[in-house]
Formats: sequence, C-alpha cells, structure tokens
Amino acid sequence: MLRNDGKHVLFDWETCGNAQKDPNVVVPSLGVIVFDPNELVPFDELVKRAVRFKFNVKEQIDVLGRTSHQETIDWWRKPENAEAYNRVIISSGEDISLSELGGKLDEYLRKMNWSAGVDGDACGRVWTRGNAFDAPLMTNIYDKFNWDEPFPFYLLRDVRTK
Repeated sequence: MLRNDGKHVLFDWETCGNAQKDPNVVVPSLGVIVFDPNELVPFDELVKRAVRFKFNVKEQIDVLGRTSHQETIDWWRKPENAEAYNRVIISSGEDISLSELGGKLDEYLRKMNWSAGVDGDACGRVWTRGNAFDAPLMTNIYDKFNWDEPFPFYLLRDVRTK
C-alpha cells in the first residue's frame, strides 16, 4: 500500500446539469490535484501537478444515456463563459471515454503517491467543492462502471465558498 505522507487530493467536476438533483448528468471534465497542505508551492507549480480529464460528451449522451439540463447549457453558452465553453464543452482531441477514467485516475494518484490507505487527522483527506455535488457524482460514475471508488466517503471534506 502506498504512503501518502500527509498528501490530500482535491477534485472538481464540470457538468451539463445539476448533479445534486441528477447525478446522471453529462460530465465534460474533471480536474484533480494531489497536494501537501503543509507545503508552500507557487500557483504555476500546483497547476503543473494537476491533471484534467476531458470526456467525450456525445458518447455520454448517445451510449451511456447521461443527461443534460438546458438551463446549465444556457449558462455555459453565455458570452462571458465563451472561453470556458469552448475549452470544457466543445469536443477536442483531448476527449477520452468516461469508461477510461477509473484507470487513468488510479494511475495519476499512484504517480503522485496518494492513497486513501493512510488515514488520520492530517492524512489522506479528499476535498471537493460541495460534498452534495461532486462526491455523489463520483459515486454515480464509479457505480456505473462497477469500479471501487478511490477513497472512502469519510475522508471527504468541503471547500465550498460563498
């Protein structure tokens, strides 16, 4: 089992709907970073350590039966969100099948020496921006593919801002 030496992991899903109400929404991307909360690292270095998974939206709708909500699509299409819409929603050469996530996320966590196997007050925590949003979405996807989640629910912490 890997030691994580006090490392934490943060993940953030982008969606095409309200995952809190519908955890079967289309997920265009997932950002993940492993970090040591006791290490002072310049922002550009943190960005280099992070990973972004961009998923095939069309496949999710046509093959996996995932859903999208018009109000969220309308929000993505607002002029002030145009850059993000093009980067996150529009198909690109980076897109992978959602079915590839489990192995690729496990590979990233191993590479970063993060493991939920180490627990304690300062070890192995998992951070999301809203545990009623990101975490159930992760569970829904992992259940869909019969994968074991990379962390137990009791490691979850919330970084929701106002």
